Amino acid sequence: MGLFDELRSRLQYKIILPFLLLTLLVALAGSAVAFLFIAGSAQERLNNQLAQVARAAADSVVRQESISLAFLRELAFAPANPDTGAPAVARALAASDAAGLERALDPYVRVGTARGLPLGRLIAFDRSGHSVLDWRLEAGAGQQERRSQPPTDLTGLWFVPHILAGAQDPLGDKYAGLLDLGDGAGRYLFTAVPVVEQGQVVGGLVLGVELDALLQDLAARSQAAIVTVHEAAGGQAFASTAAPVEGLSALDIRPEIMASFASLDAALERGVFDTAQVNQRDYQLAYAPLQVRGAIVGIISVGLASDYVVGPWAEARAPLTALTVALVLAIIGLGIVVARAITRPLKELVAAAQAVTAGDLERRSNVTARDEVGVLSDSFNTMTAHLLELYRTVRAEAGWRAAIVESIADGVVVCDSDGRVLLLNGAARALLGLGEADPPPARFADLPLQPLGESAPNFGQTRLADLYHLREHIVRVVEAPVRTEDGSLLGSAYVLQDMSSQVAVSYTTLRPHERTP
Repeated sequence: MGLFDELRSRLQYKIILPFLLLTLLVALAGSAVAFLFIAGSAQERLNNQLAQVARAAADSVVRQESISLAFLRELAFAPANPDTGAPAVARALAASDAAGLERALDPYVRVGTARGLPLGRLIAFDRSGHSVLDWRLEAGAGQQERRSQPPTDLTGLWFVPHILAGAQDPLGDKYAGLLDLGDGAGRYLFTAVPVVEQGQVVGGLVLGVELDALLQDLAARSQAAIVTVHEAAGGQAFASTAAPVEGLSALDIRPEIMASFASLDAALERGVFDTAQVNQRDYQLAYAPLQVRGAIVGIISVGLASDYVVGPWAEARAPLTALTVALVLAIIGLGIVVARAITRPLKELVAAAQAVTAGDLERRSNVTARDEVGVLSDSFNTMTAHLLELYRTVRAEAGWRAAIVESIADGVVVCDSDGRVLLLNGAARALLGLGEADPPPARFADLPLQPLGESAPNFGQTRLADLYHLREHIVRVVEAPVRTEDGSLLGSAYVLQDMSSQVAVSYTTLRPHERTP
C-alpha cells in the first residue's frame, strides 16, 4: 500500500505510468502483429509449397501409370518372334506356356530396363486366374535382376475377375490402383490389362511399380520430408517414406479430412492440409488425390517439418525483441523527460505556495515558462503580492485599532462568542494586576469580579447593580456585543470603568439615615 500511495501522490508517476502501460500494450500488440505476419506468411508459403509438391507428386504417379499402361500394351499385343522361337504373348497365355511366355517377354523387359522404366513386378495370369509368370524386377549391379515367384491364385484380387469376364467401364477395360499381394515382397502401384486372342480374353498382365522406390524418388525430387500413399476408400496409409514407431496407422487420414475429398474439384483447387506428429516431431501435411482414368485410386500426401514455420519466427525473434525493447526504453525515456518538464515548474510552484503558507509572504515563484504553467506562476505571484499588500493594510489597521484601545483610560476586555479572552488593554491589565508578560485569564468568567449586591450605593432611589469588586477596585462593567455587517455575533467587548473614587464620594455625601449599614 505504501508504494501504491507513493505512486498516486506524485504527479510525474501519474503521467509516466499510463504512458508506460500504453507503450507496453503497443509494444506487445506490435510484437503479436509481427509474429502473426511472419508466421502467417511462412504458413502460407508452406501451404503453397506443400500443395505444389503434392500435386506434382500426384502428377508424377499418374504419369508413371501412363508409362506402365503403354508398356503393357506393347506386351499384350507382342507377336511371335521366329528368330528366337518365342510365341506371341497371347498364344503363350492361352496355352499356359510359362517357358514360351518368358521367351516372349524377355526382350521387352530388357528394352524397358534400358529405357529406365521403373519395373517392379510383372505378372501374367491365364484364364483360371493363376499366375503363369511372376517376376520381381530388382535393380542390382547396374542391371535389372529378375526373381521368379512361385505360381499363385490371383482370383482374390478385385480386378482379376473383371478382366477375365471381359468387363468394361465407360473408360475401357484397363485397371489401376494400389496392390499388396500379401507375400511380403512389397507394395505396388499397379496397372492391369487383359490379353485377348481372337476376340477372347485368355488372361491378363499386371505391371507394378514398387511404391517404396517410387516414393523415395518423389521425396528426393520434391525435397519433402515425408511422402505417403493412402488408400482411396478410408484414407489408411498404404506406403510411406517415413517409418513411425507407432506403425503406418499414425499417418492415416482423419475422417474430417477425408470428407474434403467429397468434392474432387474443390480438393484440387484449394488443397487439403493437416498436421501430424511422427516420431515426436510435428509435420505439416498436404494431400492430393491420385486420379487415374477419372477415378481416385489413392491419395498422396507430402509433409514438411513444422520448423519451416517456426524457423522464420525464431530467426526474427531476437532482432524483433531487441527492437521492441529499444523502442520501449526510448519511449519511457521520452516520457520521463516530458513528465519532468511538466512537474519541475509545478514543484517550484508547490514550494512557493508552501513558503507563503508558512508565513513567508515575500516568496515568489521563479517559473518563467510561456505555457499554462507560466500563466499560473504569474497569477500566483500577483495573488501573493496582493495578499501581502492586504496583510500590511490589515496589520496597519489592527495596529491603529490596538493603539486606540490602549489609549482608552477604562479597562477593555474583548472576548469571542464562547467567552474566551482575546484582548486586554493596559488599563484592564492594571486593574487585574497583570504585567505585560503575564498571561491573561482564559475566559471572562475567570476574572475575579464580585458583585456589590446590597452593599451597592443608591443614587436617589436607584441602586447600581453593575458594580463589582475587582481586587481593591470597584468597577462598573458594561458589555457591548460585537457583530459583523450581516448581524452575526462575533463576541463581546467589556468595558471595566473604575468607579472606586466616585463610590467613595457618594458615601460621604449621603445623609446618615440613607447609608446602608
